[in-house]
Amino acid sequence: MIDAHTHVWLNKFKFQDPETVKRTVSWPALVAAESPVEELLETYKLLFPGKDVTPLIFSLISRSDDIPAMNNYISESAQKHNLPSLLFTLPEWGAEELYQKIVAGKHLGIKVYLNLAPSYLPVSEIRIFDFIPHHQLEVLNNHHMMLMLHIPRNDR
Repeated sequence: MIDAHTHVWLNKFKFQDPETVKRTVSWPALVAAESPVEELLETYKLLFPGKDVTPLIFSLISRSDDIPAMNNYISESAQKHNLPSLLFTLPEWGAEELYQKIVAGKHLGIKVYLNLAPSYLPVSEIRIFDFIPHHQLEVLNNHHMMLMLHIPRNDR
């Protein structure tokens, strides 16, 4: 089995800003304060005994978090447990910066989210290219890399 949408994070890297919470889905924080990769793997063993489950892992970030630490945790966890991973990105990163971060972390591509769009945009007006700009999409296309696109809003 492949779990293609798996958030993994450590609470010590999260710094909840009330303004940021307004722009994102916050129910995962009600499920667990953190989600270390070891707990995820143990959950699979308990829920699916005798089955191999491979998660595609990435973090759960907001602008107030320690984003480099969160992405580094994903990269280290993926390499330690031989798992595929995605880099959680910021839309202001340039093309070369994005590519270097993906390669350095040995990621298959990126995860984007609307809460990382510029803060001056009201949630109801955020468009896909506000959080995955064209130059980043071009990097993915040119290098045949993955994009995890999740559009959590009304009438999606």
